[in-house]
Amino acid sequence: MKKILILVLLSALVVAGYFLFDYFSVKRITANELSIVYQSSKADADEKYLGSRVEVTGVVKAYYEMLGTRKVLEFETGAEKPVFCFFNNEPLEFKASQLLQGQKITVIGTCVGEDKYNFIKGIKIDVYDILD
Repeated sequence: MKKILILVLLSALVVAGYFLFDYFSVKRITANELSIVYQSSKADADEKYLGSRVEVTGVVKAYYEMLGTRKVLEFETGAEKPVFCFFNNEPLEFKASQLLQGQKITVIGTCVGEDKYNFIKGIKIDVYDILD
């Protein structure tokens, strides 16, 4: 009986550790701050954010279809470099299409920097969740 209790406790600790690691491994930043960091030094920004899980908060500038193919959400940044969100599935695209210009939102995704999707100039986020 003790072995089962110990096994259950260890399993609970592993699960709790996973969720804590997951929560703390996200890099939280505003769209404006991300734009400024990339504007200051692309190399430093890539080192810190490229390929990382990010939680980006900002104000919706627009949601539109780019070049007749990809649907993107653009954040207002007030800085030179725009921040764009790309979506991997239709439910996320639909959710993004319901957002209003000027609405403050948070997206969670992977920062793919400036080099991926070269047809657009700016910082890109591959989004896998939109928080209300």
